[in-house]
Amino acid sequence: MTNLHPAVVHFAIGLFTASVILDIIGFSTKREYFNSAGWLNLTLAVVASLVSVLTGFLAEDSVIVTKEAHRLMEIHETLGLVVLGIAAILMIWRLFNQGPLSNRQIPFYIIIAVAGLLFLLASGHYGGEMVYEYGVGVKPVMKQTLQDEKSADTLITPHISNRK
Repeated sequence: MTNLHPAVVHFAIGLFTASVILDIIGFSTKREYFNSAGWLNLTLAVVASLVSVLTGFLAEDSVIVTKEAHRLMEIHETLGLVVLGIAAILMIWRLFNQGPLSNRQIPFYIIIAVAGLLFLLASGHYGGEMVYEYGVGVKPVMKQTLQDEKSADTLITPHISNRK
């Protein structure tokens, strides 16, 4: 399997979403075990997000896409990096906080976490649009796309040499 991104990205999505939900419940009910579960999910979400971003970079170099699909890919990539950054910031914040967040910190934490979920939602939208509208990574669709658009000069070839 050359493109692992679709197989691993859902772990990051689920873990980050669960983290935010568990933290909101924990902060609202003052039950520490929800926040502990949120912390564990957040830590795993950062690892899964890193793997998702890395496999996304590899996937980018393994597909041929139209110019429009490539534009969506760049947006999807940028949003994925933003989500990884937000999750990492939240993890570092909690790591160095040394204990539960204060009542003054909680609203800011939740705002940033929910913003991360919104960026995650947007990233998923663009990733889904690449697959379901343009057939990126779907071989039968891409074969037809190549036949239809080969003469129209709308294809972009993988740029393997740009990544190191």
